Amino acid sequence: MRVSQEFINLLNLPLGRLRDMAEELDVSIPAGARKWDVVKELSKLSTSKLAPHASEWIYAGQTSVTYVRFGDGTPLDEAEVVRTLTDMCDGINPLDEDVRPDVLTRKPSLIDATKADGRLFLSFGVKKPVAEVLADFEVETVEGDAFFVAVLRLDKAIMEIRTNHQRAERFATTWIAEFDDLLFGDEDEEGDTE
Repeated sequence: MRVSQEFINLLNLPLGRLRDMAEELDVSIPAGARKWDVVKELSKLSTSKLAPHASEWIYAGQTSVTYVRFGDGTPLDEAEVVRTLTDMCDGINPLDEDVRPDVLTRKPSLIDATKADGRLFLSFGVKKPVAEVLADFEVETVEGDAFFVAVLRLDKAIMEIRTNHQRAERFATTWIAEFDDLLFGDEDEEGDTE
């Protein structure tokens, strides 16, 4: 069974904040519960009930922030950005519909998008190796899904990528490069489209 987007978003919160939310929302969590267990319990609640307690924490991430500026920093046109995202999602507007792929790869995939206060909150999924195990006497790499958030500030033409440096670099050379190319096209130094 596929987990909800709320479940994925909650995984971005630090364990301490998750425990505080559980207490604030009267959700019973056993002492010593792992992060996974706390997220499972909290994800049973509605988004409307969680939102006031999670607020900006949902998009905070747990690692460093990398910034990317688009163009010369001129504010981005929201309609153009949404059209570009829709093109990248095979004609599906990610602000209105589910765009999760059936399978994640090592190339980051947009899995959810929301808009608030002139910002677009973009959730991404990627496949990552998590362990090497012995299976039938051979070494096998086990992969798992990892998630991160990028916040696009339309007024500043800046994207905040909230993940580790290595993943941010891969994201910049794959998804962001495609986004930038589709949004701006091939512009020469004068800004004219060729």
